[in-house]
Amino acid sequence: MGRRVLAAGALSALLLVWAACSVSYETVNGKLPIADPFILLHEGTYYAYGTGGTNGFRVYTSKDLRHWQQGGYALSKENVWGTKQFWAPEVYYVPSLKRFVMFYSSEEHVCVAFGDRPEGPFTQEVQRPLRKEKGIDSSLFIDDDGTPYIFFVRFTDGNVIWAARMEDSLDALREETLTECFRATEPWELVDAKVVEGPSVFKHGDTYYMMYSANHTRSRDYGVGYATAPSPLGPWTKYPGNPVWKRGIKGVGELVGTGHGAPFKARSGRRMYVFHAHQNDSTPYPRTTYINNRLRILRDGTLRLDGRVLRPDVRRPVPDKKKPVYTHILLRDFRTVKDGKVVNYNIGTAAHGPSTMAVLKKYLPDDVRITVWADAPLEPSLSRMMERRFPGTEWVFGSLSSSDPDTSALAKAVASSDLFLVSSGSGIAVARSLREYRKRTGKPAAAYAIGYVSAQDSLIRKMDFVWFRDEPSLKRAQGRKTVPALCGWAPDAVFDFDCVDKEGAEAFMKAGGLESGRFICCIPGFRYTPRWEYFGTPVDEKRKGKNEASKLKDNEILCRIITEAVRERGLKVLICAEQIPELRLCKEAVYDVLPEDVRKQCVLQQSWWSPDVALGVYRHSLCVCGIEMHSQVMAVGNGVPAVVFRHSGFGSKSDMWNSIGLGEWLLDIDAPDAADRASEIVGSILDDPKAAARKVKNARRIIDAAEKAAVERSFFR
Repeated sequence: MGRRVLAAGALSALLLVWAACSVSYETVNGKLPIADPFILLHEGTYYAYGTGGTNGFRVYTSKDLRHWQQGGYALSKENVWGTKQFWAPEVYYVPSLKRFVMFYSSEEHVCVAFGDRPEGPFTQEVQRPLRKEKGIDSSLFIDDDGTPYIFFVRFTDGNVIWAARMEDSLDALREETLTECFRATEPWELVDAKVVEGPSVFKHGDTYYMMYSANHTRSRDYGVGYATAPSPLGPWTKYPGNPVWKRGIKGVGELVGTGHGAPFKARSGRRMYVFHAHQNDSTPYPRTTYINNRLRILRDGTLRLDGRVLRPDVRRPVPDKKKPVYTHILLRDFRTVKDGKVVNYNIGTAAHGPSTMAVLKKYLPDDVRITVWADAPLEPSLSRMMERRFPGTEWVFGSLSSSDPDTSALAKAVASSDLFLVSSGSGIAVARSLREYRKRTGKPAAAYAIGYVSAQDSLIRKMDFVWFRDEPSLKRAQGRKTVPALCGWAPDAVFDFDCVDKEGAEAFMKAGGLESGRFICCIPGFRYTPRWEYFGTPVDEKRKGKNEASKLKDNEILCRIITEAVRERGLKVLICAEQIPELRLCKEAVYDVLPEDVRKQCVLQQSWWSPDVALGVYRHSLCVCGIEMHSQVMAVGNGVPAVVFRHSGFGSKSDMWNSIGLGEWLLDIDAPDAADRASEIVGSILDDPKAAARKVKNARRIIDAAEKAAVERSFFR
């Protein structure tokens, strides 16, 4: 059998093959599978959006409101701020902008994204929420004179509805206009929790109507009321006959938990109301969307929902599914041990395990079992991070050779598994475990997104598949003819690291006076990692000498960037570390060298952080740059521009930047013009953040296509 190799240049051809795969369809009757729904009518077609899924928002289209076609993602999390809790999207065409705008929430923050078509893609050129404070359920209203207003929920006394004047650009609101509309006060609103939410506003004559929902969404008594006002900012008066749509009201039928909808106009001009309801009388989730086909305003100004309830049918594609080859994967990682615990010595190393988990969880079916084999139990910060991101993960610890052959948890996992998978990293750093596994079981082994080490040729040759994280590694392995039949290029898994400690990051930033979007991150680096400083191993005097001799000269490049960012752009700079020994380097080689006026605008990292706190901070920065690698990988994977400064001892891992289309942001610091080039590169990112954001999005597309190809070819047949 010939070798099956995938490099970056083959991706477009592979995508064409995927597109040619046959797709069958199914029709689901009476089940539009979204919650918090919104319908847009544009050029004769209805577009429906709603809460559903973890990766963003799908769009559904219809010509008659009865028969719907499932489309792709109108908004994908790769293109915007936030990684989870995508709720309550609303889409509008704004003539003044000649664009479509989507208001939604992610991670309990109000967000806005823009697109050129109703089916998307909706993106954020600068990925950030609309406000730092938490909030959900945002809705746009544009008055007759073109003035835009936003209505949304703040957590000021339970769930409370607020309003504010928007900027005409719709990418910011005027904080001085922020006004409370109302909170939950009526008995029908207080059956389950203190909640009013899901506001939607329209104007009829001279009166403004706001439809809203009350009670917890899990409650069977979730229902709809309305309020009126003489202006968008109030004062708002609740209708005394509320609720107007709730279980037990004529027309609702057997539905319960009815609410969080939005009024819209049909092609006929008739106003209608789209809403969701519980799955059934006893099961709230997943919720389903319905349409009341008549919303009327009576002569006395009373709002009535007295139409027929439409139950949409949905036609959706069912791709031909390949079956996973492996049912139980033993993922080998978490190997940096000190004092009997796996430690967070290097945030890049600590991120490899959860990142590989994220890739596997992204593409493999839920019934594929993944057990993580670590050298030892994790230190508390890493344990908390993994439990937040992957609750219920199955762990085994220790060495196979020293464990009981029949009864230990590790031995049982080894016996049950059908694949030993080396996690993404610099090479096969778990060679002993791999040999033990093969000797005991004879079962397949493989590696995902690793660097090439020639001394490991004998291990690589016997693997079922190997994916190298940089193309030079792949080419060297191919040149030595040591690769298995199935091999290729797959980006480092840390591009998929998405563990974020928001509270920890916000506390870190608050302590340093860092404002979101008003600082950059600079990371110094050694020529050789001084592991002896942390682990107490014998000192490598030769490497130590080279580190000390080069540390000031190597990091001059960062000092220049920092000085220009402070003096020319008025930004703050976080000088931070990727590994523990770099904490002293931050001070000695960068902070202490800076001019006093520049130093006053810099934040020097004083204590160590976990990977999820670091990523939380990076996501608020304008740019991450430094003489390291995986902080920049994390940043780009999460939509933040990042520049890699490398030296002669860097190895080939930095060539990842060439493979994902970011070669312009890769610089050799030993080059004669390195300082000038670094200034130009970082300056161009800060001067044109929109162009930089487009580069990062393109890189993310390449990453996604490559990793999807690698996983599908390796784990499915």
